[in-house]
Formats: sequence, structure tokens, C-alpha cells
Amino acid sequence: MLNIRYNKGAELDIFNANKSCLCKIGKICIKPIDDLVIGDEAVKWFDKLKYLGLHFCCHEQLSIDISVTVFMLMFY
Repeated sequence: MLNIRYNKGAELDIFNANKSCLCKIGKICIKPIDDLVIGDEAVKWFDKLKYLGLHFCCHEQLSIDISVTVFMLMFY
């Protein structure tokens, strides 16, 4: 299924594995999971990710790190 989506995304030039990331949330976060390969590139695993300006921390529960946002707002 992923390869089908990758082929269409590559055809439209809208997919970039380097701009994609994976994170584990819940009890599974302590277990190793194989890399996800789309096309010829592996999508990297992260403990934190940034989406729409919010910094998400991926652990047993998903949380948002607001310290970065608050720090940035102080300098505007």
C-alpha cells in the first residue's frame, strides 16, 4: 500500500522522505520497530516532532512542549 502511494507521490513530485518522520506513542514506544521504507528511502524515527509550529513529544502519552513557543513569544 505504501509503495502505491509512493509511486503516485513521486509521479506528482509531492513526496519527500527526508521531510517525513515517524514517532511511537503509547506502550509500544519502548519496543523496537523496523524502519519504514518508502521507495528507496527510510523514514526516520523521532522522539519529538514539529507540526504547524507545535513541538510534540512522543512517549507513552503524546504531549506538547510549550517551552519553545513561550520562549519565542518573549522575543517578539
